[in-house]
Amino acid sequence: MLKNIKYVGHRGSRGVGVENTIEAFQEGIKRGYFALECDIRVTKDNQFVVIHDETLERLAPNDPLNSFQITELTYEQLKQVTLTQTYQGRILTGKIPLLKEYLKLCKQNNIIPVIELKWSTGINDNDNSNVSNLIQLIKDEGMYNNCVILTSMKNTIKYIRDHYQDISLQLLIGGNSKISDEILKFAVLNRLSVDIEKNVLTKEIIDFIHANKLLVNVWVVNEINQAKQFSSWGVDMITTDVLN
Repeated sequence: MLKNIKYVGHRGSRGVGVENTIEAFQEGIKRGYFALECDIRVTKDNQFVVIHDETLERLAPNDPLNSFQITELTYEQLKQVTLTQTYQGRILTGKIPLLKEYLKLCKQNNIIPVIELKWSTGINDNDNSNVSNLIQLIKDEGMYNNCVILTSMKNTIKYIRDHYQDISLQLLIGGNSKISDEILKFAVLNRLSVDIEKNVLTKEIIDFIHANKLLVNVWVVNEINQAKQFSSWGVDMITTDVLN
């Protein structure tokens, strides 16, 4: 790894545990990552769980609950589900953790949690009534001043900035076309650092964000030559599954 870059383990790390499980996060810790990124959703009984997808179809295709939305299931139901993922011919298994478990693991190992908000009950561009519960949980775990909240939902991230002015935020920006000036100005106006997909990130964008005293994270970079390029451009963080 390049020594001047802060690495963020994407959904933990690839190859040892199923994405977004405790095993994957533990592997990211072993790899020496500065931060660990996770995705969160809200269950039917209002628990914050760590999972990327809306349903279990991809990671538990044979489970009888796989067609239900995460928001339709309780945490007790989700606890019974075994996730599976194949990596280089090996079948990995794991369980869905609570956000609280992930935060405790990060705190114990001096790792920055990067929490990506997925569209969920009370955390979406139409309704942010659950944001206060999320922030309180982060505070209760002693990670408010040592976390990053990440999302592509503009209304949600603006709501968080308006109500929690000192928390670290990153606006997730992706796509296959040129990034608009409007979205960059939105980030600067609301004091949002950015997490930009590698295919659309340019040195000019990095320079613009840095000129406004904000940070640039790039996702998802798995090749060392790409990492070297982004490092030479001055990115602050590189999000990776595993750097080859």
